[in-house]
Amino acid sequence: MYHEFEKLEVIGIVDRVDQFKQRFMVDGEWFDIRDIEGADIEHLTSKADELP
Repeated sequence: MYHEFEKLEVIGIVDRVDQFKQRFMVDGEWFDIRDIEGADIEHLTSKADELP
């Protein structure tokens, strides 16, 4: 995320996206979509993925 004075990372799952106001929510906090500088997707496994 872009910030004028520091490097910010938002870690979590996106709860909501507000396309009208161009923002997204993670853990109850809204962030401006225009501030995104990059993103990584991490695959989460479940017990069902481990079954033969």
